Amino acid sequence: MGRVTDLAVRELRILVAVERRGSFTAAAAEELGLTQSAVSHAVTSCERKIGAVLFDRGRHGARPTPTGARAAGPARPTRSVGYVTTPELARTLAVRALIRELRAVAAR
Repeated sequence: MGRVTDLAVRELRILVAVERRGSFTAAAAEELGLTQSAVSHAVTSCERKIGAVLFDRGRHGARPTPTGARAAGPARPTRSVGYVTTPELARTLAVRALIRELRAVAAR
């Protein structure tokens, strides 16, 4: 299994967008302003770094595997005490939570 800290904030955003939209194309065009190919390459890079398949791909689009859901989950925008945290704080919290989650997966 690769190093958890190898995932960049940009890659985490892509994972969340693909999970939310259920499609590499929709995530790319509608949310990220990237090409479908760029999103696909980024997801494949994340999968190599983590050492696991993050999305099942097929006619149905892209559905997160259990590992994919764990990877994208903590990276979603964070809400705290009824207000949305700043983007920088949300990213920091998401990265920390993701590192904890993936370390736990790697330890199994």
